[in-house]
Amino acid sequence: MRARVRFHSRPHRAARMPYRAVATVALALTVLAACAQPASHAPTAHDAQPTATASPAGRTPITYGTTCALVPDDLAAPGPYPVGVTQHTFANTSAITGAPRPLPSVIWYPAAASARATPADPALDAVSGAPAASGCAFPVIVFSHGFMAAPQGASLLLSHLASEGFVVVAPHHPDGQEDGIFDYTTTAGSRPGDLSAVIDQLPRLDADPTSPLHNLMDLRHIGVAGHSFGGLTAELTGVYDTRVQAVLSMAPGWCECNKATTRIGIPIVVMVGDQDTVIWVSDVRLLYTYFPPTTPHALIVLHGAGHGAFVNSCGGLPNTCAVVARYATAFFLAFLAGDRPLAAAFDPSRPAPPGVTIQAGDMP
Repeated sequence: MRARVRFHSRPHRAARMPYRAVATVALALTVLAACAQPASHAPTAHDAQPTATASPAGRTPITYGTTCALVPDDLAAPGPYPVGVTQHTFANTSAITGAPRPLPSVIWYPAAASARATPADPALDAVSGAPAASGCAFPVIVFSHGFMAAPQGASLLLSHLASEGFVVVAPHHPDGQEDGIFDYTTTAGSRPGDLSAVIDQLPRLDADPTSPLHNLMDLRHIGVAGHSFGGLTAELTGVYDTRVQAVLSMAPGWCECNKATTRIGIPIVVMVGDQDTVIWVSDVRLLYTYFPPTTPHALIVLHGAGHGAFVNSCGGLPNTCAVVARYATAFFLAFLAGDRPLAAAFDPSRPAPPGVTIQAGDMP
């Protein structure tokens, strides 16, 4: 049994998951038995087709092909919305110490057309405090960054997703700050709970008339994404939190705990570069074999790309950022926004961009 844990370390209650159980799993990263507890899934997004009914607040969920958002021919190009950005601190409690665990977060969102006249903050690739787009409620993506990284390090991808019609919430995990020990096992216990704690508090933020996100989020359609340690965080959250409907995991951290994904019941796509020296492509190929055959799933390998290909460094292919943006957008449009024909992007029989190979199973 392998006991190594590999993560990126470079700086650059609705239905609710059993957080204490997940904390036990993650804290015992090298113990396979700790990941063998039974799952407790409610019906999944794969079972329930998207509807066009009004949201609880009387708003219309995003509908593609209408004035809410027109899907562009090139999903790597900026979407139909300018992008606004705001910051908000969510609350959580440490699964390690029981102490408060604040989560300062960056939130990218579809903005009103008037935001195009305001220069974007170059550090966030969006207009700070821009008025939000009106008339639609947008699906939500909660993003988890790599170990000791920050949300801003993925601003190119996250702002792109917002331009395509998603509210993207990216908490800053306080890695290593629980007890002063900067190792993975002492921080992993709280990370999946961070994402679910954020999801817990989104209804309050959506209902706050002083927030730029007021009446902006369609909280029936929530996905998670992550890079490196954040990829593993997203996977575990997708296994245990029944509110999550789709998972995008990029160059995910490896441990025996990945075997929890044998119980995942929602669409999942994993991306990795074959020149990644932090997360081995062989481990990610093994992870892919864990996914249930009846769960929509795909593996995308970027040849020549390394670990940083999925964040702002965009290393590897000449158009790495565009490739990542295209597949991330297609995935979330298909499985959160309900534009299921876009799942054809993961059909291995269709031509892929140069330097990209795809494996897939049970994609519509």
